[in-house]
Amino acid sequence: MRRSMLEPNVRDYQGAKNVVNTAIGQTLAAAAASEFWWLNNGVTILATKCSVVGNTVVIEKPEVVNGLQTSYEIFEFFKAHPDKTDTRNVLVRVIVPPDEQVRSKIIRATNSQTAINEVQLRATDPIHFDIEEKFRLYGLFYERRKGEYRELKKPVDQIISIQLLARAVIALLLQQPNNAYATPGRVLKSDYEQVFDENHSRDMFVACMTLHRQVDKYLSGRDDLKSVRSIIKYYVSMTVACMLLKKADAPTDKELASLLPAATKTIDGMILEECTDIVFAAYQKHGGTETAAKGPEMRATILKELKADLAPKGGLV
Repeated sequence: MRRSMLEPNVRDYQGAKNVVNTAIGQTLAAAAASEFWWLNNGVTILATKCSVVGNTVVIEKPEVVNGLQTSYEIFEFFKAHPDKTDTRNVLVRVIVPPDEQVRSKIIRATNSQTAINEVQLRATDPIHFDIEEKFRLYGLFYERRKGEYRELKKPVDQIISIQLLARAVIALLLQQPNNAYATPGRVLKSDYEQVFDENHSRDMFVACMTLHRQVDKYLSGRDDLKSVRSIIKYYVSMTVACMLLKKADAPTDKELASLLPAATKTIDGMILEECTDIVFAAYQKHGGTETAAKGPEMRATILKELKADLAPKGGLV
């Protein structure tokens, strides 16, 4: 299995128990009464140019954007049955789209067989490759394609999904911890470019994620906060970032990137405790319910207090 050829796929192998993959396996195992390509979408390749001379197809800059599940199932089936022969065919479509917009539509349409969200359809954007490379420097695995690093048996606690990173960025960069907690999908659908702007510093993404991981680890060690940890953690991350930057106004990506050295080291426990106290007090003030954390009022209260606390220190005018 040459994985590099399948790199442009928006998802990795989803496992033999996946409904679509189970059906492919059953087709392969069945008697060869029906052509394989009648029952399976096969492989879709996008290219910048394609020409046919006799029985030879010449493709320039090929990208296999759909067909990874099919490829894996065929590979695994004949690996398990090395002596089996099969004369059926796989459908391979080579498409030369006229522009990037059509290319994106093709990727979306050809990936509709297995459920996939809008963000995963952007997983082949250059920024996500950059983030993946940057995360590796810090011992983290950025899962652009769902299931990729689990398939490679990487430690689960070191795997960062696109959605998990997006929630951290929404909380710290956009200062919307309420939406990071309650409606990250809606934010990504309407404001994807704000979260994954190609011009954002790649260090900013690492800083957001490593800072949030430290906050989550700290909160998990607080037995008294066990019941509210998932509710308040994005608020605490935002508050810690404000404390470290000494400002309560929304930070720039460069300012958050400057926190990378601090975020990759152990954050002072007194800062984590103080920030948690501020957030928990606001949480209780607004009713101490999950509904409070989903609304804008709790966020406004925290930022107002931070502005008052940080102003005397020279952080604000």
